[in-house]
Amino acid sequence: MIETRVISLDRTPERFAEFRAHNPHLPEIARVSGVDGAALDRARLVAEGLVHPDSIYTPGAIGNALSHMAQWRAAIVAEAPLTVLEDDAVLCANFAAESARIIATLGTNWDYILWGYNFDSLLTYDMVPGLTPCTALFDQAKMRRALPVFHQRRMQTAAFRLNRALGTPAYTVTPRGAKKLLAFCRPIRPLTVEFPLIGRRPNFSIDFMLNGLYTGIAAYVAVPALALTANEKTKSTILDPNDPKSPSNLAKVSI
Repeated sequence: MIETRVISLDRTPERFAEFRAHNPHLPEIARVSGVDGAALDRARLVAEGLVHPDSIYTPGAIGNALSHMAQWRAAIVAEAPLTVLEDDAVLCANFAAESARIIATLGTNWDYILWGYNFDSLLTYDMVPGLTPCTALFDQAKMRRALPVFHQRRMQTAAFRLNRALGTPAYTVTPRGAKKLLAFCRPIRPLTVEFPLIGRRPNFSIDFMLNGLYTGIAAYVAVPALALTANEKTKSTILDPNDPKSPSNLAKVSI
């Protein structure tokens, strides 16, 4: 069985309590302390080569990125795949069994699979491998209304090669994949990525940065999702939800 960990900040214990409340069907899962961006010395991180001086990441976004990087290193050290959850993830009733079934279909030649994604942006994946990509849009408001009972729902999904997605509420990474993610994402730096429908956007968070790598590795996505997130920007410890010019807001897609 693949180890599962939940990233959560020590200073926001209510978020982990909400995670447990939203996922009453899950067994005990290891909680790992997230890196608190508010406590970081940005100048030191720049000096150490972890952050480029021109990066537009907020302190919270840097902390979030370093939190995920720590789990990638853990997968490498353990020499085993690792499932990583954020503390706003809500998993379907049969997440463990269905994710294991999908992973078994991938064999050994895979790096990363995304189980959930943000519903206020787009998802692009290879619907027919080697023939045509598909770009999907979602109704986030409707999803949020159904979210309280998602943990009771049994899902059946399929894995597709991943091109573009925002959000990392739930994913599994192999040691090989973790090495690729770390190599690409350090240092945190300026980067632009082309998205269907919304054009080029600047790198503002680790989930965005990964879009510069997805098509270059064996990255997959589950469609439909096995994990959802309310993606409530007003509760974000990463981004500024009140800035209409924030890159995160510019990446939204309305339907």
